[in-house]
Amino acid sequence: SALLKARAALIKFLVQDDCAAKLLSAESSEEAHQIIRENDVYIGDMLTVNDIVKRDVVTISPDMTLRKFLTLMFDKGIETIPVVEDGKLVGVVTGQEILRLAIPKFADNLSSLKFIESRTPFETILQQRDEVTVSDIMEEDYLKAHTDVSLLQIAHLMATTGQRHVFIVESEDNETFVGIVSRRDLLTEVLVA
Repeated sequence: SALLKARAALIKFLVQDDCAAKLLSAESSEEAHQIIRENDVYIGDMLTVNDIVKRDVVTISPDMTLRKFLTLMFDKGIETIPVVEDGKLVGVVTGQEILRLAIPKFADNLSSLKFIESRTPFETILQQRDEVTVSDIMEEDYLKAHTDVSLLQIAHLMATTGQRHVFIVESEDNETFVGIVSRRDLLTEVLVA
């Protein structure tokens, strides 16, 4: 299968002297593709996001309350949840966004937050959890790609941005949400399985 051939090709490539370092130093996915092609490895042409995207994903709507979101997050044991409206990806909510709610906006300019009582910001959030909605806290700047993007491009995107998830939509012209590719999925499917 294409997946097995890609795994073998990628492993063969990565064990060569300096190949991994060259790949990580690439400044664009096109440059990374070129490095791989120069070494007679064609994994990018064999596999796309469509081959590994996780489609059975928990999603939430923008009008869900913070209380319901927190319950879902803890019940399902997931920290990153896509926000979908009318089938379209409109945002992402993470546990990190919830923590940001608890930290005053001016905190970045301070050297210490000792003067703030340790529970006060969290108590404020808990008091407002039925009024705050997902649309109030969702991140609208997230990594996304479409189903026919190569796995090499996704790996490069994750490596250069430090992001752990890429949210997948149908195409550049169609923002219909398809699923998620996580760093773990990518490593598991391509290198381990």
